[in-house]
Amino acid sequence: MIRLLIADDHTGVRLALVDLFGSTPDIAVVAACSDGDEVLPAARSTRPHVALLDHVMPRMTGLEAAAQLREECPDVRVVLLTGTVGSGLMAEARALGAAGFLAKGEDSDALTDHIRTVADGGSAWPETAACGGRPF
Repeated sequence: MIRLLIADDHTGVRLALVDLFGSTPDIAVVAACSDGDEVLPAARSTRPHVALLDHVMPRMTGLEAAAQLREECPDVRVVLLTGTVGSGLMAEARALGAAGFLAKGEDSDALTDHIRTVADGGSAWPETAACGGRPF
């Protein structure tokens, strides 16, 4: 069973993600956070395999939360979720050790497949980067 932590400040998005993964037999949502500043305490208490973090949140961004996880919970695999995919943001996520970077609105089947891939040690990055079109 894949243990998943979700963080998104938009209640509707967060609840939709919880519903999506809650109906997936091999993924259990162990925490649903409304801001990045809740991620580290939730990760400490729930020990997720994967953290799916919204990039833009009001008190602490997903990147800032990812940096905290890298320091204190290095076994948690991080996937950033964003409304806008940009090469600079992807580069920053990679530098922080994120295992993936996904766009909001992606097909729900693809999203669950990406989480499975990341939990199995793989990565979930867009096929081409905006900078030079190189594959990730």
